[in-house]
Amino acid sequence: MKHISLAVLSGLIVTSDIVQASRAAFNDSRLYDLGLYGPYPHQQHVTVDFEAPRVNIKQWDAACDDGQYILLTPRGTFVPTPGPMWLDNRGNLVWSGSEFGMVSDLKVQEYAGEKYLTFWSGRDDGTHGYGVYYMARRCRVMTPSNS
Repeated sequence: MKHISLAVLSGLIVTSDIVQASRAAFNDSRLYDLGLYGPYPHQQHVTVDFEAPRVNIKQWDAACDDGQYILLTPRGTFVPTPGPMWLDNRGNLVWSGSEFGMVSDLKVQEYAGEKYLTFWSGRDDGTHGYGVYYMARRCRVMTPSNS
C-alpha cells in the first residue's frame, strides 16, 4: 500500500461525484483478521456499479487525519472488479479505474512539471507480461456520502 497526500494529488485535474458504500469499513475486526469474511472482503456501492475492498481499520483517530490517501491495485481471481483505485484514510472509495482491468505500479509521478497518476495495465503470468503504461492527468473522484 502506498500513502499519498492531497498535496501530491492536487496537481491532478479532478472532478467529483458522490459515492455511497453499502457498508462501512470494519473496525478492528478479529474475524476479518482470521479470514472468516473470505479471501477478498468487498462491498458494493449504492451510487456506482463497482465493488471495492472492504478494509479493516485497526484504529482511527481524528488526530491522525492528515489528508493522505491509500493507492491500491487489487488483482487476482478473487477480485470481482480489478483496477487502480484510491481510498481515503477511513477506507472509503475516492477513485477507481475499473475499466483498466488488472494493473500494477500505481503511483503519482511528475513529468514536464505536471503531476500524473501512473500505472501499468496488461496481462501477465507472474513473471512476464505485456501491456501499456498509463499517465492519467484528469480523473473523476468520488466524494464519500455521510449517509
